[in-house]
Amino acid sequence: MKTFTKKLMLIAFTIYGLSLLMAPILHVGDTNVTEIDYQILYDLDYPQAQLNNHSLREVFEGGNLVVNGDFNNGTTGWTITGGTAITSNGVISATGNGLFGYIRVEKTNIETQISGTKYYLNGKAKIDNNVGNLILRAYDGTNVLVAQTISMPTIDLYYDMSGIVTTLASGNVNVNISSFYSDTATQNGKILSIDYLYAFNLTNLGIDILTVSQMDYWFNIYKTLKGLEA
Repeated sequence: MKTFTKKLMLIAFTIYGLSLLMAPILHVGDTNVTEIDYQILYDLDYPQAQLNNHSLREVFEGGNLVVNGDFNNGTTGWTITGGTAITSNGVISATGNGLFGYIRVEKTNIETQISGTKYYLNGKAKIDNNVGNLILRAYDGTNVLVAQTISMPTIDLYYDMSGIVTTLASGNVNVNISSFYSDTATQNGKILSIDYLYAFNLTNLGIDILTVSQMDYWFNIYKTLKGLEA
């Protein structure tokens, strides 16, 4: 998994020797929070009731289905359609070849599942233009399942993308981030860059009642604590 930077300020107080949790306050780039502030409240290996008593490490490391989702092993295991790709410093960049109306970076066959299985997808991506669309999605062997679409994104701005999809058919599951264009000429030479892409089977983990915002909340805490480990 990626090494992440601190983004949360967490608050704790103690009554009669018991540590009580308050909701975290998000502060992007906050430099006034010490490691102990985070570790007072959360631990990567501590069971969390809302996560079906799984720890953050069990969910977001043991539960991740995308091998080489951080591209630290280059393009190994990834399929690129509509262009050619290189990796540098854990980021994959795929350049459109003008033969398709899209650029797709995909991990195929992450697992075999049955219809009705819920997946939480989380990725970070950008494109070098504002004429394409960024799309995070899965494929259940029959149906395309869109988790999130960002239309006409800001040029070269990374977007945190996430969503929950439910399979409609049984079969092998693929996940991908793609950028779509109006035609092949527009696609030619455009660049899609991805920092990471992960997928988690919420049904198998017993947490398929959680919402996207709840999963984002826990994923962001995981990222923060994982950054403190580095």
